[in-house]
Amino acid sequence: MRSLVSNTTARSPRTKELGAALQKAATAADRAKVLSDAASALDIFTCANAKMLETPPISSPTGAPLVHLYADAQIIGGATDSDLKKALADINPALVACYQDGLSRKTDLTGRLVVKAEIDSTGKVVTAKQAEGAAFPDPQTTGCVVAKLKTMKLPVTGPLVSVLLPFELIRAAN
Repeated sequence: MRSLVSNTTARSPRTKELGAALQKAATAADRAKVLSDAASALDIFTCANAKMLETPPISSPTGAPLVHLYADAQIIGGATDSDLKKALADINPALVACYQDGLSRKTDLTGRLVVKAEIDSTGKVVTAKQAEGAAFPDPQTTGCVVAKLKTMKLPVTGPLVSVLLPFELIRAAN
């Protein structure tokens, strides 16, 4: 473990001592004990860092992968929300397959992915890309979802429709 407190740069003897003890601690539980003991010796009731290290890690859900909109899609142009939801339902198995592939690479993969798409007058998605500032932690999953969205067909009225699709990729509760 790399200590945040270097024994050579620490000015206080107490800090040097604590840094040395933390470097020797092998596990998070050991580091929590070192911090708790130091807090007790200084008459401090609690040590927030020790409490965090003592807390068991949050378990990730292991249920079925889900890909769904976490908010209403933004539609600019001649398309209806109900038609968009139907088109998304038609390709949802392919979107879930993208997410499952991502989970095979990283078992705790989860997050939000916002995609901007443009649909021409024939209902074909002509462009689809991740929205700016909306990074999903796995670029391969992002690319797969974007590619599957390009296969979507949507009834539209008008020359060009723009949609912003806020997806959430999560696992169902256990």
